[in-house]
Amino acid sequence: MMDDKPLKQNSTMLTTAHPTPVRTGSRWRALLQDRVFTLAVTIGLVGIGAAIAFPQTFPTFGNLSQIALNLSIDTIVVVGMMLLLVSGVFDLSV
Repeated sequence: MMDDKPLKQNSTMLTTAHPTPVRTGSRWRALLQDRVFTLAVTIGLVGIGAAIAFPQTFPTFGNLSQIALNLSIDTIVVVGMMLLLVSGVFDLSV
């Protein structure tokens, strides 16, 4: 049988004009949980590691231009898929 009692509103949410200060440890924890920051740091560390391991071949203009050329094809495909998904025409599952 259903209970006909009204639901209680949550009255514990208070709004303040000034945000509470964040401790330094929690800022680092929040920053490390950010996927974009973690990915950027990982890519940077891998790039630095490859430049140290292969100093004659990795950090050269020819290698970096080939990496950019290879990424350009994927970028064109991704931008096209993004436009279709954002417009809501249909779902592309790849």
